[in-house]
Order: sequence, then structure tokens, then C-alpha cells
Amino acid sequence: MQAKLSLLLATLLVSGALTGCLAGINTLTGGAGEDAARSEDLDQGSIDDVTDNVTDDVDDATDGNLSDKKPPVARIRVNDATGALVHETKIDAADQLTIPVVFNAGPATFSASDSNARDGAKIESYEWVVEPGPILASGRTVTLDLSKPAAYTVTLTVKDNNNLTDTQGLLLHVMPVPFVVAQVFTGSITAGAEYIGVPANPTHPFTVLATNEAGSTLKVVGAKVSVKPTGTLAAAQDMALRVTGTDLDESTDSTGSGVAETLSFSGLAAGDYVAEPQLYSGVNAEYELVVEVTYLEVVEGLGGGDGHGHAH
Repeated sequence: MQAKLSLLLATLLVSGALTGCLAGINTLTGGAGEDAARSEDLDQGSIDDVTDNVTDDVDDATDGNLSDKKPPVARIRVNDATGALVHETKIDAADQLTIPVVFNAGPATFSASDSNARDGAKIESYEWVVEPGPILASGRTVTLDLSKPAAYTVTLTVKDNNNLTDTQGLLLHVMPVPFVVAQVFTGSITAGAEYIGVPANPTHPFTVLATNEAGSTLKVVGAKVSVKPTGTLAAAQDMALRVTGTDLDESTDSTGSGVAETLSFSGLAAGDYVAEPQLYSGVNAEYELVVEVTYLEVVEGLGGGDGHGHAH
């Protein structure tokens, strides 16, 4: 490349010198007729041809040199709010925009540290675009707040000092974070010869929700109802628990004094339920009854989800 540029410069200098000499000779001879003029035109034309040829060679060499440069390679790493790695770009991966990366809503860290320039170049810029939004960011590593559950498309564009670029895309499914609604009930229960005592055991109604305050559909991913005495039971006393409601009638077995009884459910249907603590034998007792229902907001386009992140 440098040699051809030097040749072009030398040719231009020779061209100028020859043109000057021809002009001088023509002046000394007084413009000796048409033969001298034709000779000058012929010599000038030859010089112009040489100059054009060298210029074309230099242009071809320049174009060929740039076209041989390889663009950088863009790669993406994603860590969720816990710091867990949930995605790293695989070489020549064809499914980056078809198989979603799934993780819980919250801040996420996006890194282009695995990206690299080639042929001795250096990456000069990293540009991120997240849709919908759009959310725009620049830098090798950025932290973005993806607290709204949705399907997102992330695009990273890297550019090197040769002005060559590469782009990598990624599909994200940001899932809702499960949340728990808890209710605590306390009271006194009368011991009886049977678990269903006389007078009747205390009852505590509770409701499993179908929607949240914003009207979004809720999925129940788990429910737990437990009862335990708040004091010490007599050695012969047992405390138990019964839960009834929508297509449900479940009871615990007694386990002896001072041991909490628990009923657990998955996929519990929305509806109204009643929790009934029970006490067998002995004296009356105080108790604490806890109802905990774990919900997951259902977001259109994200499926049911299980509220957990998955690496891809």
C-alpha cells in the first residue's frame, strides 16, 4: 500500500517535470509547427495514461485492503438481580431470537465483555437497545431495570476503529416475581372428646384471590395453612386442622402436644375457604393459625411461568 502511494507521488512529480520540459522546448523552438504540437500532445497523453493507471492501482489496493478487514464479533452475557448468569451468547447461535431467556423481574446486568475485535482493530463503542421502550444505553457493561414483566428484545451493536460493526440480538421473557399474601388468626379452642368439639370449634374464613388490584389474573403456585398452640399442651392433648372450601375438605392428623400442624396445597382454585383448628382431650388452649397463599401474576405472552429464572 505504502509502496503504491509512493509510486503515485513519483509519477505525478515526473508528469509535472516532463510537462514543464515540453513547454520549455516548445517556447525555445518558437512552436515549430504542427509536428511539435503533435509530439507534445502525444507525450502528454502518455504521461496522463501512466498517471491514470497508477491511480487505479492505488485505488484497487486501498479498496482491497479495507474489504479484507473482518468486522468485530458481538456477544452478550446477562446476569439477573441475584447475580446468577442467565445467558451467554453461543458462537453462531441461530436461536437467540426464537428461544427466550427467562428470569424474574428486576434489575439485570448486560455485558459485552465477550465481544471482540479482529485484525488488530479495537472496539470503540457498545450500544444497547431494549424494546419495547425503547431503553437506550451505552457501554461495555450496563445495568437496566426490567421490573415490568414483559417480552423484551435486546440488541447490542459493537463498532470498531475501522467503522465496522456487528449486531447481536436476544429475546427475554421477564417473569413476575411470586408474592405471598399472609393472614394470621389467633383464638382459644375448647377441648372435646372428639376433634369436632362441643361447642363448635372456632372457624376462620379466608379467600384465595383470582385477580389483583390492577385486575391482572393471578395463578396460585402454592398455599399453606398451619396451626400451633401458643402455650404448652398437656401430654395427652393433640391439636389438628381442617380446611374446607371449593372442592376441598382436607384434615391433618394429630401429632402430639406443641407440634404445629400444616396443610399445603399447590394449584389451589380461587374461592372461599374455612380453616378450623381442632383440639382433642385435656383443657382449653390458645392457638395461632396462619394462612399463606403464594401468587404469580399471569402476563399475556409469557405463559404461566413458575417465577424462576432459567439459563439459556
